Amino acid sequence: MSSGHLSIGKAAEASGLTVKTIRYYEDIGLIPRARRGNRSARTGGNRVYDADDLRRLRFVCTGRLLGLGLDDIGEMLALAEGGGCPGALPEYREKLEGHLRTINERIGYLLGLKADIRKLLSAGSLAGWCGCRGRSVAVGATSKASAPTDLSGGMRTDGRRSGQRSQAS
Repeated sequence: MSSGHLSIGKAAEASGLTVKTIRYYEDIGLIPRARRGNRSARTGGNRVYDADDLRRLRFVCTGRLLGLGLDDIGEMLALAEGGGCPGALPEYREKLEGHLRTINERIGYLLGLKADIRKLLSAGSLAGWCGCRGRSVAVGATSKASAPTDLSGGMRTDGRRSGQRSQAS
């Protein structure tokens, strides 16, 4: 393969993504499908990536590391296709500022959870916090009664999701 064209493995290595992830991003249309080699002895008809493809892959990887969703990354990639420096576009700034607001909201929520857990731990005894009214429950015992589900998105006190059966039942 010429120095300007990379195999999918080399493109994955150079971009920080995996081969499987690159194929997935192609399948969902986030990035264009790679060209295929001309079935020469060098390419064997496999995907080949050029410098523009590699820049796009690196951008996607950086966006994911920043916590951006694939929809946001796709919109930002579309803006970048117009040429010039996409970072100078106001839409980029708006996307990143919105993402920063979301991050700050999550941090506030997590800090509240942290304070709640510290308050529980500092109370001295955790007996009764789960709604069992302080009854002693054997560790590892499974009960047919449903555990409270209002604390963590359906997680039961025995570590299973609501509606999930134990292997013993």
